[in-house]
Amino acid sequence: MQTPGDNRTSVQIVNRAPNKCLVCGLAGEWSKRLDTVEHEGREPFSIWQCAGCGVLRTWPCPVELGRYYEGEVGQLYRQEGASLYEFLKTLLLAWEFKHINCVDDSVTFLDVGCGTADFTRYVAKQGYKIIATDSAERKPASIQENSAIPYFRMNFDDYEVDGLPRLNNGCVIARHVVEHLRDPGAFIERMISYGVRQFYFVVPSVNSVSCRLYGQYWFAWDPPRHLWHFSRQTMTRLLDTHKITTLKSGYISSTMMAASVYRYLRIKQAPEWLCQLANPKGALSGLIGSTLDSLCADSVYWVYGRLSD
Repeated sequence: MQTPGDNRTSVQIVNRAPNKCLVCGLAGEWSKRLDTVEHEGREPFSIWQCAGCGVLRTWPCPVELGRYYEGEVGQLYRQEGASLYEFLKTLLLAWEFKHINCVDDSVTFLDVGCGTADFTRYVAKQGYKIIATDSAERKPASIQENSAIPYFRMNFDDYEVDGLPRLNNGCVIARHVVEHLRDPGAFIERMISYGVRQFYFVVPSVNSVSCRLYGQYWFAWDPPRHLWHFSRQTMTRLLDTHKITTLKSGYISSTMMAASVYRYLRIKQAPEWLCQLANPKGALSGLIGSTLDSLCADSVYWVYGRLSD
């Protein structure tokens, strides 16, 4: 049986199951949910489901994931979108922060995988202490001039943060990050070792209407950048395993509907102009996507929890 770290993606490898589940610990009991492809290079991957907890994972998991973030899709995670998209995102950030507004002034937020640092900036503007961290060596441009927001580089192989001081009652913000991690449990334990006691996670929901509608073309499969795929139940299982009590949870609208059209067009090798028209961070996707997803309002699942005493 193939072990994590094998980066071969032949049909023979893809059709073999992953090994131990890193959410519930069950070894070797998986069933294939579907076959799909990476939508730029069209490399084959499969989505497997654990018989123990039901979590889904992408398989195989390549050794070198960095190269999959070098193309257009990888850049989408780090670049700003069209003006309309950014405006709608600003409204969403304000609404989203209300999910974790029960914290007190002593809490220090740690924005993991901060990307363009939009959420980092918003939290800082609300008067809270926040630290930004990501894999890039340099501080995101949007907060470079703000000396009140420290930035530290994270190693996403072992989740160490270079130079990070121990946090007092820290709260991790991991928005659209957990699905990218090789080992979500190891990440949680590393954060706890830094003094983190509260967690705010946001992940695509595999129980969403958009997932059921698009099948293998659902944007959030995004293999192999997305390695794990959660539902409310499987995210609760992950948190329970690490003694994190869920305090609040719910669903958020996103542009998953329109983004899935983009993935479909890429896989079908549609003309470039048509693919760019459906760019997930473009004005058209922002307008159409926000309208469609607002009708479903279940594309993304969020949870806020606290480490049990």
